[in-house]
Amino acid sequence: MMLWRSAAASSAVRTRASYLQLRSSPLCHRSFASAPLALVKELRNVSGAPITDCKKALEAEGVDGDLAKAFEWLRKKGQATVMKNNRAANEGLVGIAVEGPAGVIVEVNSETDFVARNADFQAFVKGLATAILHMPPPINSTSVLVEMDIPSLLDTATGPKGAPLSQELADLIAKIRENISVRRAARLVLPPNTKGYVASYVHNALNPSMGAAAGLVAIQSPKTPTDAPALDTFGKRLAMHVVAAKPRFLSPASVPPSVLEYERGLIEAQAAGSNKPANIVAKMTEGRLRKFLGEISLLEQPHMIEEGNPTVSELAQRVGKEQGCEGGLEVVGFVSFRCGEVGELGGGKK
Repeated sequence: MMLWRSAAASSAVRTRASYLQLRSSPLCHRSFASAPLALVKELRNVSGAPITDCKKALEAEGVDGDLAKAFEWLRKKGQATVMKNNRAANEGLVGIAVEGPAGVIVEVNSETDFVARNADFQAFVKGLATAILHMPPPINSTSVLVEMDIPSLLDTATGPKGAPLSQELADLIAKIRENISVRRAARLVLPPNTKGYVASYVHNALNPSMGAAAGLVAIQSPKTPTDAPALDTFGKRLAMHVVAAKPRFLSPASVPPSVLEYERGLIEAQAAGSNKPANIVAKMTEGRLRKFLGEISLLEQPHMIEEGNPTVSELAQRVGKEQGCEGGLEVVGFVSFRCGEVGELGGGKK
């Protein structure tokens, strides 16, 4: 049974996760006339567009109250932002486990936030992350970021108490008397035969290994934080940036063609009504596409925490030079989870 799934294989599925969640909304296919306030409110929440524009979108020809179509209508008009805050109604914790060149991140959901403060629940989260960290890596895998297949993991892996994870989860549910589920898990590891480290950050931490959100970054370097403590600071602040900035991919080169073509189509639709010459529209499209790639790619993003906001790639080169790392530091992968959030898994070198 497959315990591991390449992040590259799942990237295309997650690219439009927010769109598909809208499509599955119970309000999505109801007529606009039947629940106007509810539909307008939901479209407003996911698009960020003004209420009047949401109403126009839902009433537009060919939309007929369909939320997903209304969101596309708004995007083509340039009035909707990419859905960054489309959060599922889930409570729970995000947990991490890090050891040298490898790190694991997991999300375990519960029905109420009260359960997240339960010692048994926290012990399960920690045990789950640790169990995955100590599992042998997939055979012949060269992916830096690998997503776990949850059903197979629960059936075959051993938990901290020595029983199968599925049994330990069932026992926890019976004890707490609340539905609990392992939503997702991923492992970030440096490429074979390379040196470096994995750094981490936990947001709204209940303890150093779990909280409301967390991020991991894999950094290839001839030195480690043990050799140069400044590398530890660089890694932690970069993991903090990942949690805050929510990059979707590692670099522009790692963005799937399907994502580029989808965004190109939206940009061209926005520019179509500008009445500008075709060559100007083409330049506008390419410029906006470059901006889009810079916004979603970790290495091209301005670092949100560092003074002067250098790009992540610029900062990595600078810190590497200052610490005597020949060739600089190379960020080769990242992953970030926020409890209940719909979004990309992360990115890494293949």
